[in-house]
Amino acid sequence: MGIIDNNAMSKSFSNAAVSYNFWAQPQKKVAKKLVELLPVGNEYKNILDLGCGTGNVIEQLQRYSTAKMLGIDIASGMVEYCKERWNGNSDINFFKDDISLFKPKSKYDLIISSCVFQWIDDFYDVIEKLILSLDNDGCLAIAVPVEGSFFELQESYKSTLGCSMPGLRYKKKKYYIDIAVKCNLNLRVVEVETVYGHFNGLNVLKYFKKIGATFQHNKNYTPLGIKDIHQLINHYGKTYGLYNGLLPVTHKILYLIADVCS
Repeated sequence: MGIIDNNAMSKSFSNAAVSYNFWAQPQKKVAKKLVELLPVGNEYKNILDLGCGTGNVIEQLQRYSTAKMLGIDIASGMVEYCKERWNGNSDINFFKDDISLFKPKSKYDLIISSCVFQWIDDFYDVIEKLILSLDNDGCLAIAVPVEGSFFELQESYKSTLGCSMPGLRYKKKKYYIDIAVKCNLNLRVVEVETVYGHFNGLNVLKYFKKIGATFQHNKNYTPLGIKDIHQLINHYGKTYGLYNGLLPVTHKILYLIADVCS
């Protein structure tokens, strides 16, 4: 995994708050699937959404639940977006915080997080703390990109530019599963799904910026030159382009739903 500057990450996602919903179609699919995989018949009363973004998970949960919900996110822009979106709903609240440092003050019967934990360096430490905040019979539900995500762009960087794509190094699904077991979680759902985004040409690169998944605010970040960009996209299109001219962006998503072993 590359070095992640939390302040830079917060700034990138804050800047993307307005554009996120339009571009983040794959993330919307993942949030919908994660909620659909929750145990049938559970009536949640108190829900914590970690890394709430623009509220995709909460939007899905509202279809099934009237629970009180709290969303936290490291990006102030995302938090303000959600506050405005759910303005007037006293049962849904948001505030800015870093998941790695967050210490819940309440017990929750559902702690949920979608497309966030790839940004967390110490998954074990965070999960250990979260378990202490789960109510009796509470549920932990996570969707996280794993190894194999964005392989088209990673290969295109190596083939055309002779370097690795800047950013995250996605972990294997086994990494998350092993930690969940080590933390004494009872795994109810372990499923990997391939979710695609499809974009025209340069929009493949624009996609990452528009959802905030960029390292442009990190120290030592060097943007690609115009020649490199065109070389990269040309290779991407020739190697992975679809018959309709669109370029696929692969997201390998691990869905993990668990409760605490009794």
